[in-house]
Amino acid sequence: HQYQVVVYLQTIGNVSKTLQAASQITIFGDNHLVKKKLSLNVDLSIPKQINTFFITSFQRIGKLQTIEVSPLENFIDVNTAFVQAVEVNYLYPAPMNISEARLCRPPAIKGDEPKKNIVFSSSHCHSYPQ
Repeated sequence: HQYQVVVYLQTIGNVSKTLQAASQITIFGDNHLVKKKLSLNVDLSIPKQINTFFITSFQRIGKLQTIEVSPLENFIDVNTAFVQAVEVNYLYPAPMNISEARLCRPPAIKGDEPKKNIVFSSSHCHSYPQ
């Protein structure tokens, strides 16, 4: 089974620097889970960015439940760049329309929470404009 994973990034947008940042993503479905380390291209001069990946799994994930994303590596200040939302699209063997393909991070992260994996949910997406 093949999936397209679209990662929506938010940056401060005022630094002229481009770098690679690794992040661990775990996609939890009602049938299966998939864990993958992603290498994101981050341009700190662009406030909103998209990175796209393809993930293969031997089992169908099923309906998306939640997604966990680790903080981006190589960033001292986690507010410089962070993952705002993740979209998962089922591609193969037959494309499927999943009602909740986009999951978003909670609107506020407090204290030492930025150092932990963040749980993304479709219920958080109303906090962000499309």
